[in-house]
This record gives sequence, C-alpha cells and structure tokens, in this order.
Amino acid sequence: MRWRSDSTWEPVVAASRRSAVYLDDEAAELCRLNGAHERLVATEAKLFPLNGKGDASGLLSTCVLVCARFVAVKHLESACLTLSSSTHSRCLLFTTTSEELLAASEIPCENYDEVGAELEQALRRTRRDKETRVRAEVHQFTACAAPINSDLFLMPAFHDLPLLWPGDESRFGDVSSMSVLPEKWQTDLRIFVSMLNSLFGDLDVNEDCYSVGHTSRLIAMELANLPAAKARRKTTSNKASLVLIDRTLDMVGCASHLSDCLADRIVGLLPKFHSHSSDVAINMSPMFSANVSYSTDALAPGTLYHGNSQIAQSLLRSFISLREKEAVMEVSRLLLDAMAKERIPVEVERVTRMTVDRLKGFVRKFSSEPEAFLKHSALLECSLAAINTLECQETSHWERLLATEKGLLLGVLEESGGSDSPLSQLCSLVQSDKQMRHLTAKDVLVLCIFLYSLLPEEKRGTLSDEEKLKKALVLSIQTWHSDEQKRFVGSCSSLREKIEEVFSTCRAFGNARAHLKQLKNLFIPRGPDRRNVYVPLVKQVVEASVDPSKPDVSDIAYQSHGLRDYLKTSLTFGFSKFMNVGKSHPGNHRLLFVFVVGGVTLGELKQIRETASKTNIEVVVGSNRILSPRDVYEDLVIGERHVLA
Repeated sequence: MRWRSDSTWEPVVAASRRSAVYLDDEAAELCRLNGAHERLVATEAKLFPLNGKGDASGLLSTCVLVCARFVAVKHLESACLTLSSSTHSRCLLFTTTSEELLAASEIPCENYDEVGAELEQALRRTRRDKETRVRAEVHQFTACAAPINSDLFLMPAFHDLPLLWPGDESRFGDVSSMSVLPEKWQTDLRIFVSMLNSLFGDLDVNEDCYSVGHTSRLIAMELANLPAAKARRKTTSNKASLVLIDRTLDMVGCASHLSDCLADRIVGLLPKFHSHSSDVAINMSPMFSANVSYSTDALAPGTLYHGNSQIAQSLLRSFISLREKEAVMEVSRLLLDAMAKERIPVEVERVTRMTVDRLKGFVRKFSSEPEAFLKHSALLECSLAAINTLECQETSHWERLLATEKGLLLGVLEESGGSDSPLSQLCSLVQSDKQMRHLTAKDVLVLCIFLYSLLPEEKRGTLSDEEKLKKALVLSIQTWHSDEQKRFVGSCSSLREKIEEVFSTCRAFGNARAHLKQLKNLFIPRGPDRRNVYVPLVKQVVEASVDPSKPDVSDIAYQSHGLRDYLKTSLTFGFSKFMNVGKSHPGNHRLLFVFVVGGVTLGELKQIRETASKTNIEVVVGSNRILSPRDVYEDLVIGERHVLA
C-alpha cells in the first residue's frame, strides 16, 4: 500500500515558512507520526502547542493554527489566549472540518469566511496590541491518517471517537440511524466519516463497505451513502473492501497480557508520550554514560513510531512478528550494521543470547558520533524502546498477570467440574493478598473485563461469586490514598456504587456478541488436538474475509451504495441472475482494509499478518488508537464515556 501522507500536509508546510505554527494535541501527534514536523522545521517555522498558555513568537508576522479534528469554540479561545501578547498581522487556521460540516460544529458559521471573521473579532477583543489589525483566513486540509507500517495506519485525531456500548439500544431505541444519537456524537462520527472519505480519495480507492457491530454499521452506512464518496467512487476503478469492526465486541485482547509480542509489552509498560494517544515516551538516557544523570526536562524522550523511516518500520515489524529473543537479536543486527556503515569501531563476539547490557553498549557508541546519531536516530529510539522494556521494573508484574490469566482459564479450557470458577479464584486471590503486593485492585478490575468479555455467563461463576468479589474489592480500595479513591469513584455517590457500575459495564461487554450468529464465540477449537483457544474477533473476521471459498457470514453486514449494490443483496428475488452481478463479499477484491473502531492491539495485528500471509489478498489494518491493558482501566473503569452529554 502506497501512502500519500506527505501531500496532505503540503498546504500547511507551504504556509508555514518563517511563521509561528501552533498545533492542538491531535495535530501534533499526527504531524509527528507523518514526519511533517521535520518539513515544518526545515521551513524555519517555530512550533508551539495550541494550549492557551501564552505566546513565545510575537515577533513573527504570520501565525498558523492547525486543528486536526474540527473547529471548536475551545480552539478560538485557545488561539486568543495564546496570541494575546503577540503582534501577528496574519493568522491562518487549518482545519479538517469541511465547510459542509461547519453547520454541525459548535461555531455558528456556514463557511470558512465567517469562521475567519469570527476569529478576527475574537483576536481584536483579546489582544493587547489594539493597533495592529489581524487578517484571518481559514483553509481545509485532509491530513487524517498516519502510516505506521505498510499494513497499519492510525487516525489519532479520533482517539476518543464515541462508541455505542452494549445495551445502548435500550437507551436510544432503534440505532439504525445516527439521528437517534446525541448531537455531539453525530458531529464526531460525521467528521470521522468525512476524513475516511478523504483518506480513500488520497489513496485513489473505490471501496465496498462492510461492518460488524452497531457503531461500525452507522459509520459504514454514512460512508456508503455520502454524496462526496459516491462522486469519488465514480472516478476510480481501484476496488477494495472496507470492513469496520466495533472494539466493544471483543475486549479480551486489549485487557489481557497473553500476547507473546514484544511490541505489546513496549506499549503496555512504557509511559505514554505527552498528549499522544498511542505512542510511548522512550527514555534516551541509556545512550549516555551511566555515571551521568539527566533530568527528564533536559533530555527529550524518544518515540516508537517513525512513519518516514524504513529501518524503524522494519524494526517495529520485528517487534510485532518475532518472539522476544528473536526481536532482540534483530535489534543487535541492525545496530551492528549501522555501526559498520558509519565505521564505528566495535568488538563483535559470538553470542547465543544478547543481553541488555550489550545492547546498551552498542547504543552508546553513537553518543560520541553526532552525525551518525542524527542519521540513525529512529533506529536508536526503537532500540532503546526494547531496552527500556526489558529493564522495566514492571516486567515481573506483567509476568504475574500473565500467569494469573492462564491460571483462571485453565479450569475452563479443561472443563474441569471440580475447579473453582474464575470469579471465585479472583476473589480468593484478593483475599489472600491483602497487601495487594502481587495483584492490585486495578489489575483485578481489568481482569474482570477480560473474563466477562471472553467467557459466557455460565463459565464465569455464580452471582454469589460475583458478590463476594465486589465486597473484597471494596475492602481493598478502601486502603487507597484518598485522592486516588476520589478519582476512582468519580461522579458516583459511593465506592460501592462505583463497583456496581464497573460490574454493570463488565456484564454489558459479556453480552456484546449476543446478537451475532457465526462470530459469537471467541473460544474456538484449533490445532491438531482441537483444544479451545482464544481467537480474536478481528482475526475471525479477516479469516472469513480472505477465505477463497467466500463463506456466507451474515454478521459481516454489507452496506449498499446504490441500485446495483442493492441487487447484490437481493438474491432471494433472483434479480442478479439477469444483470451479471456477483454476491457481495469482502474477499471479492485484492485489497482489504480492516478498521477497528475503538482501538487495536499490536498482538492482534500480528495474528492478522499471519492470516494474510497465506492468501493473495493484501490486508491493511487501521484504527483510531493502539490499546493496552492500562487504557482499558483508564477508559472503561475510570472513564465515564457511557454518561451521555
């Protein structure tokens, strides 16, 4: 798949020469993932966050504001606060919001000219320099996707895209149309659809739309019938299939530690990069002498994703596809190759196992070679991601959680009638480890989401088991610091009410696949001994989509674009016999896009790659974020997204 992310940033780059460029958090992440920040710096632009905390570039005549999602009142307020002490005479605002969608946004404007006038008035009211008049212009740019690998892209501006949770049908009634959703949700989803349309326009693709799940169906329907998308499809013959899948149908992969993928550990153990939704912050200090200490303020962190570096993409692919030992050996090989190219002397010994200390020794060779360091910075950052992870103190805790998950499932897999239920085992673990040295209450809550999403009700345990676990968790959380307790309880009136709410969420995810037929089970017999193993829903969908026999899976719903497509789904009436119309199936085309709405794990990407490698269909995975177990805790346990605004 050839990506054209460079061209989408061209209008911003062209306008930013010797200017002050302010980016909101989503634009900053997208800019860095696409490599556009290097091109902006090359234009002598100065980059700043659009956060309303003052201005450091008032001497420059032009400022550029970049909003990667949509124009909102908060952007105008941030712009006014940020530029209040500046003397800019020209202000350019770039937004992904099309003029057609302005009417649905928070700003009561119908076109870009009106938004520009609104911005001019706001700046005139708040700026200290009343004499210099500001001329504001608004432009659209279509930068929405960031290629991480040739078969993986992210849309980080939509990391918090609203999702229909299991049971929301009872709140909204009929969820076959966006019109039943809150206005804010409708706006977010329509802007997302608009960006998907822009993405496929940049890729010159004519897509057939399929969906699995309620949110995905709404998105697929909107995209299939979007007038701009219909017009685009008429001008291109590069056919592809797009399958959208709801993350909420399978929370197992993102809540568990079962993956043997080093990339999953990197994402799960290293801290998040500031204000980014998917990338991690890599500690660069191992590059330098162990005798010298550096503050986090003085030493900028590295990042994992480098969309414009082929060698970094290759190493990330190894982190995803290879086992930990093999991935570490690949890091060593690439570092040795880089040192050989730069003629950096190094003693090479034959070793069967590469240690962290040896890797750090290789990396430190670049600290005294500035040119080599800059040239191979992406490789060094990814290498240090592996080093940071292998040295992380939380690794042993990750291993304990992995062992706990396997132990909980062992009795279920063996169908042993005498063993305690998973919920009963969890309760015993909490009660026996009152100091929570090995298993914290946070871990147990994420494990609950893991179990409820994976197992049918009769396999989890009884209501009595659930009630005992709730009481044990209340007692454990009562030992937390008061500030941490307040954060956990949130808007609930009591700790007990919050625990009830979390278990209500767990039960909802346990029933998420109740409406599915062929894709209802995540435990499937596999292998020569036909043992039940966990198979991610996204992998099952990909397997059905690339199967040469093209099985009929009714759970993968097709969204028609017009009369001809409607006839494909009207086989019972026999119309297709007269029009040479084949039945719709995701495997009809050589290119398949699989977009997981709500986040994907790198371990799931590994399994998709393994499936795709056995076919002649190219599979490209997309999502709005990369997930880890800590995201599950923050979003589903602490977060309150189910509360409708």
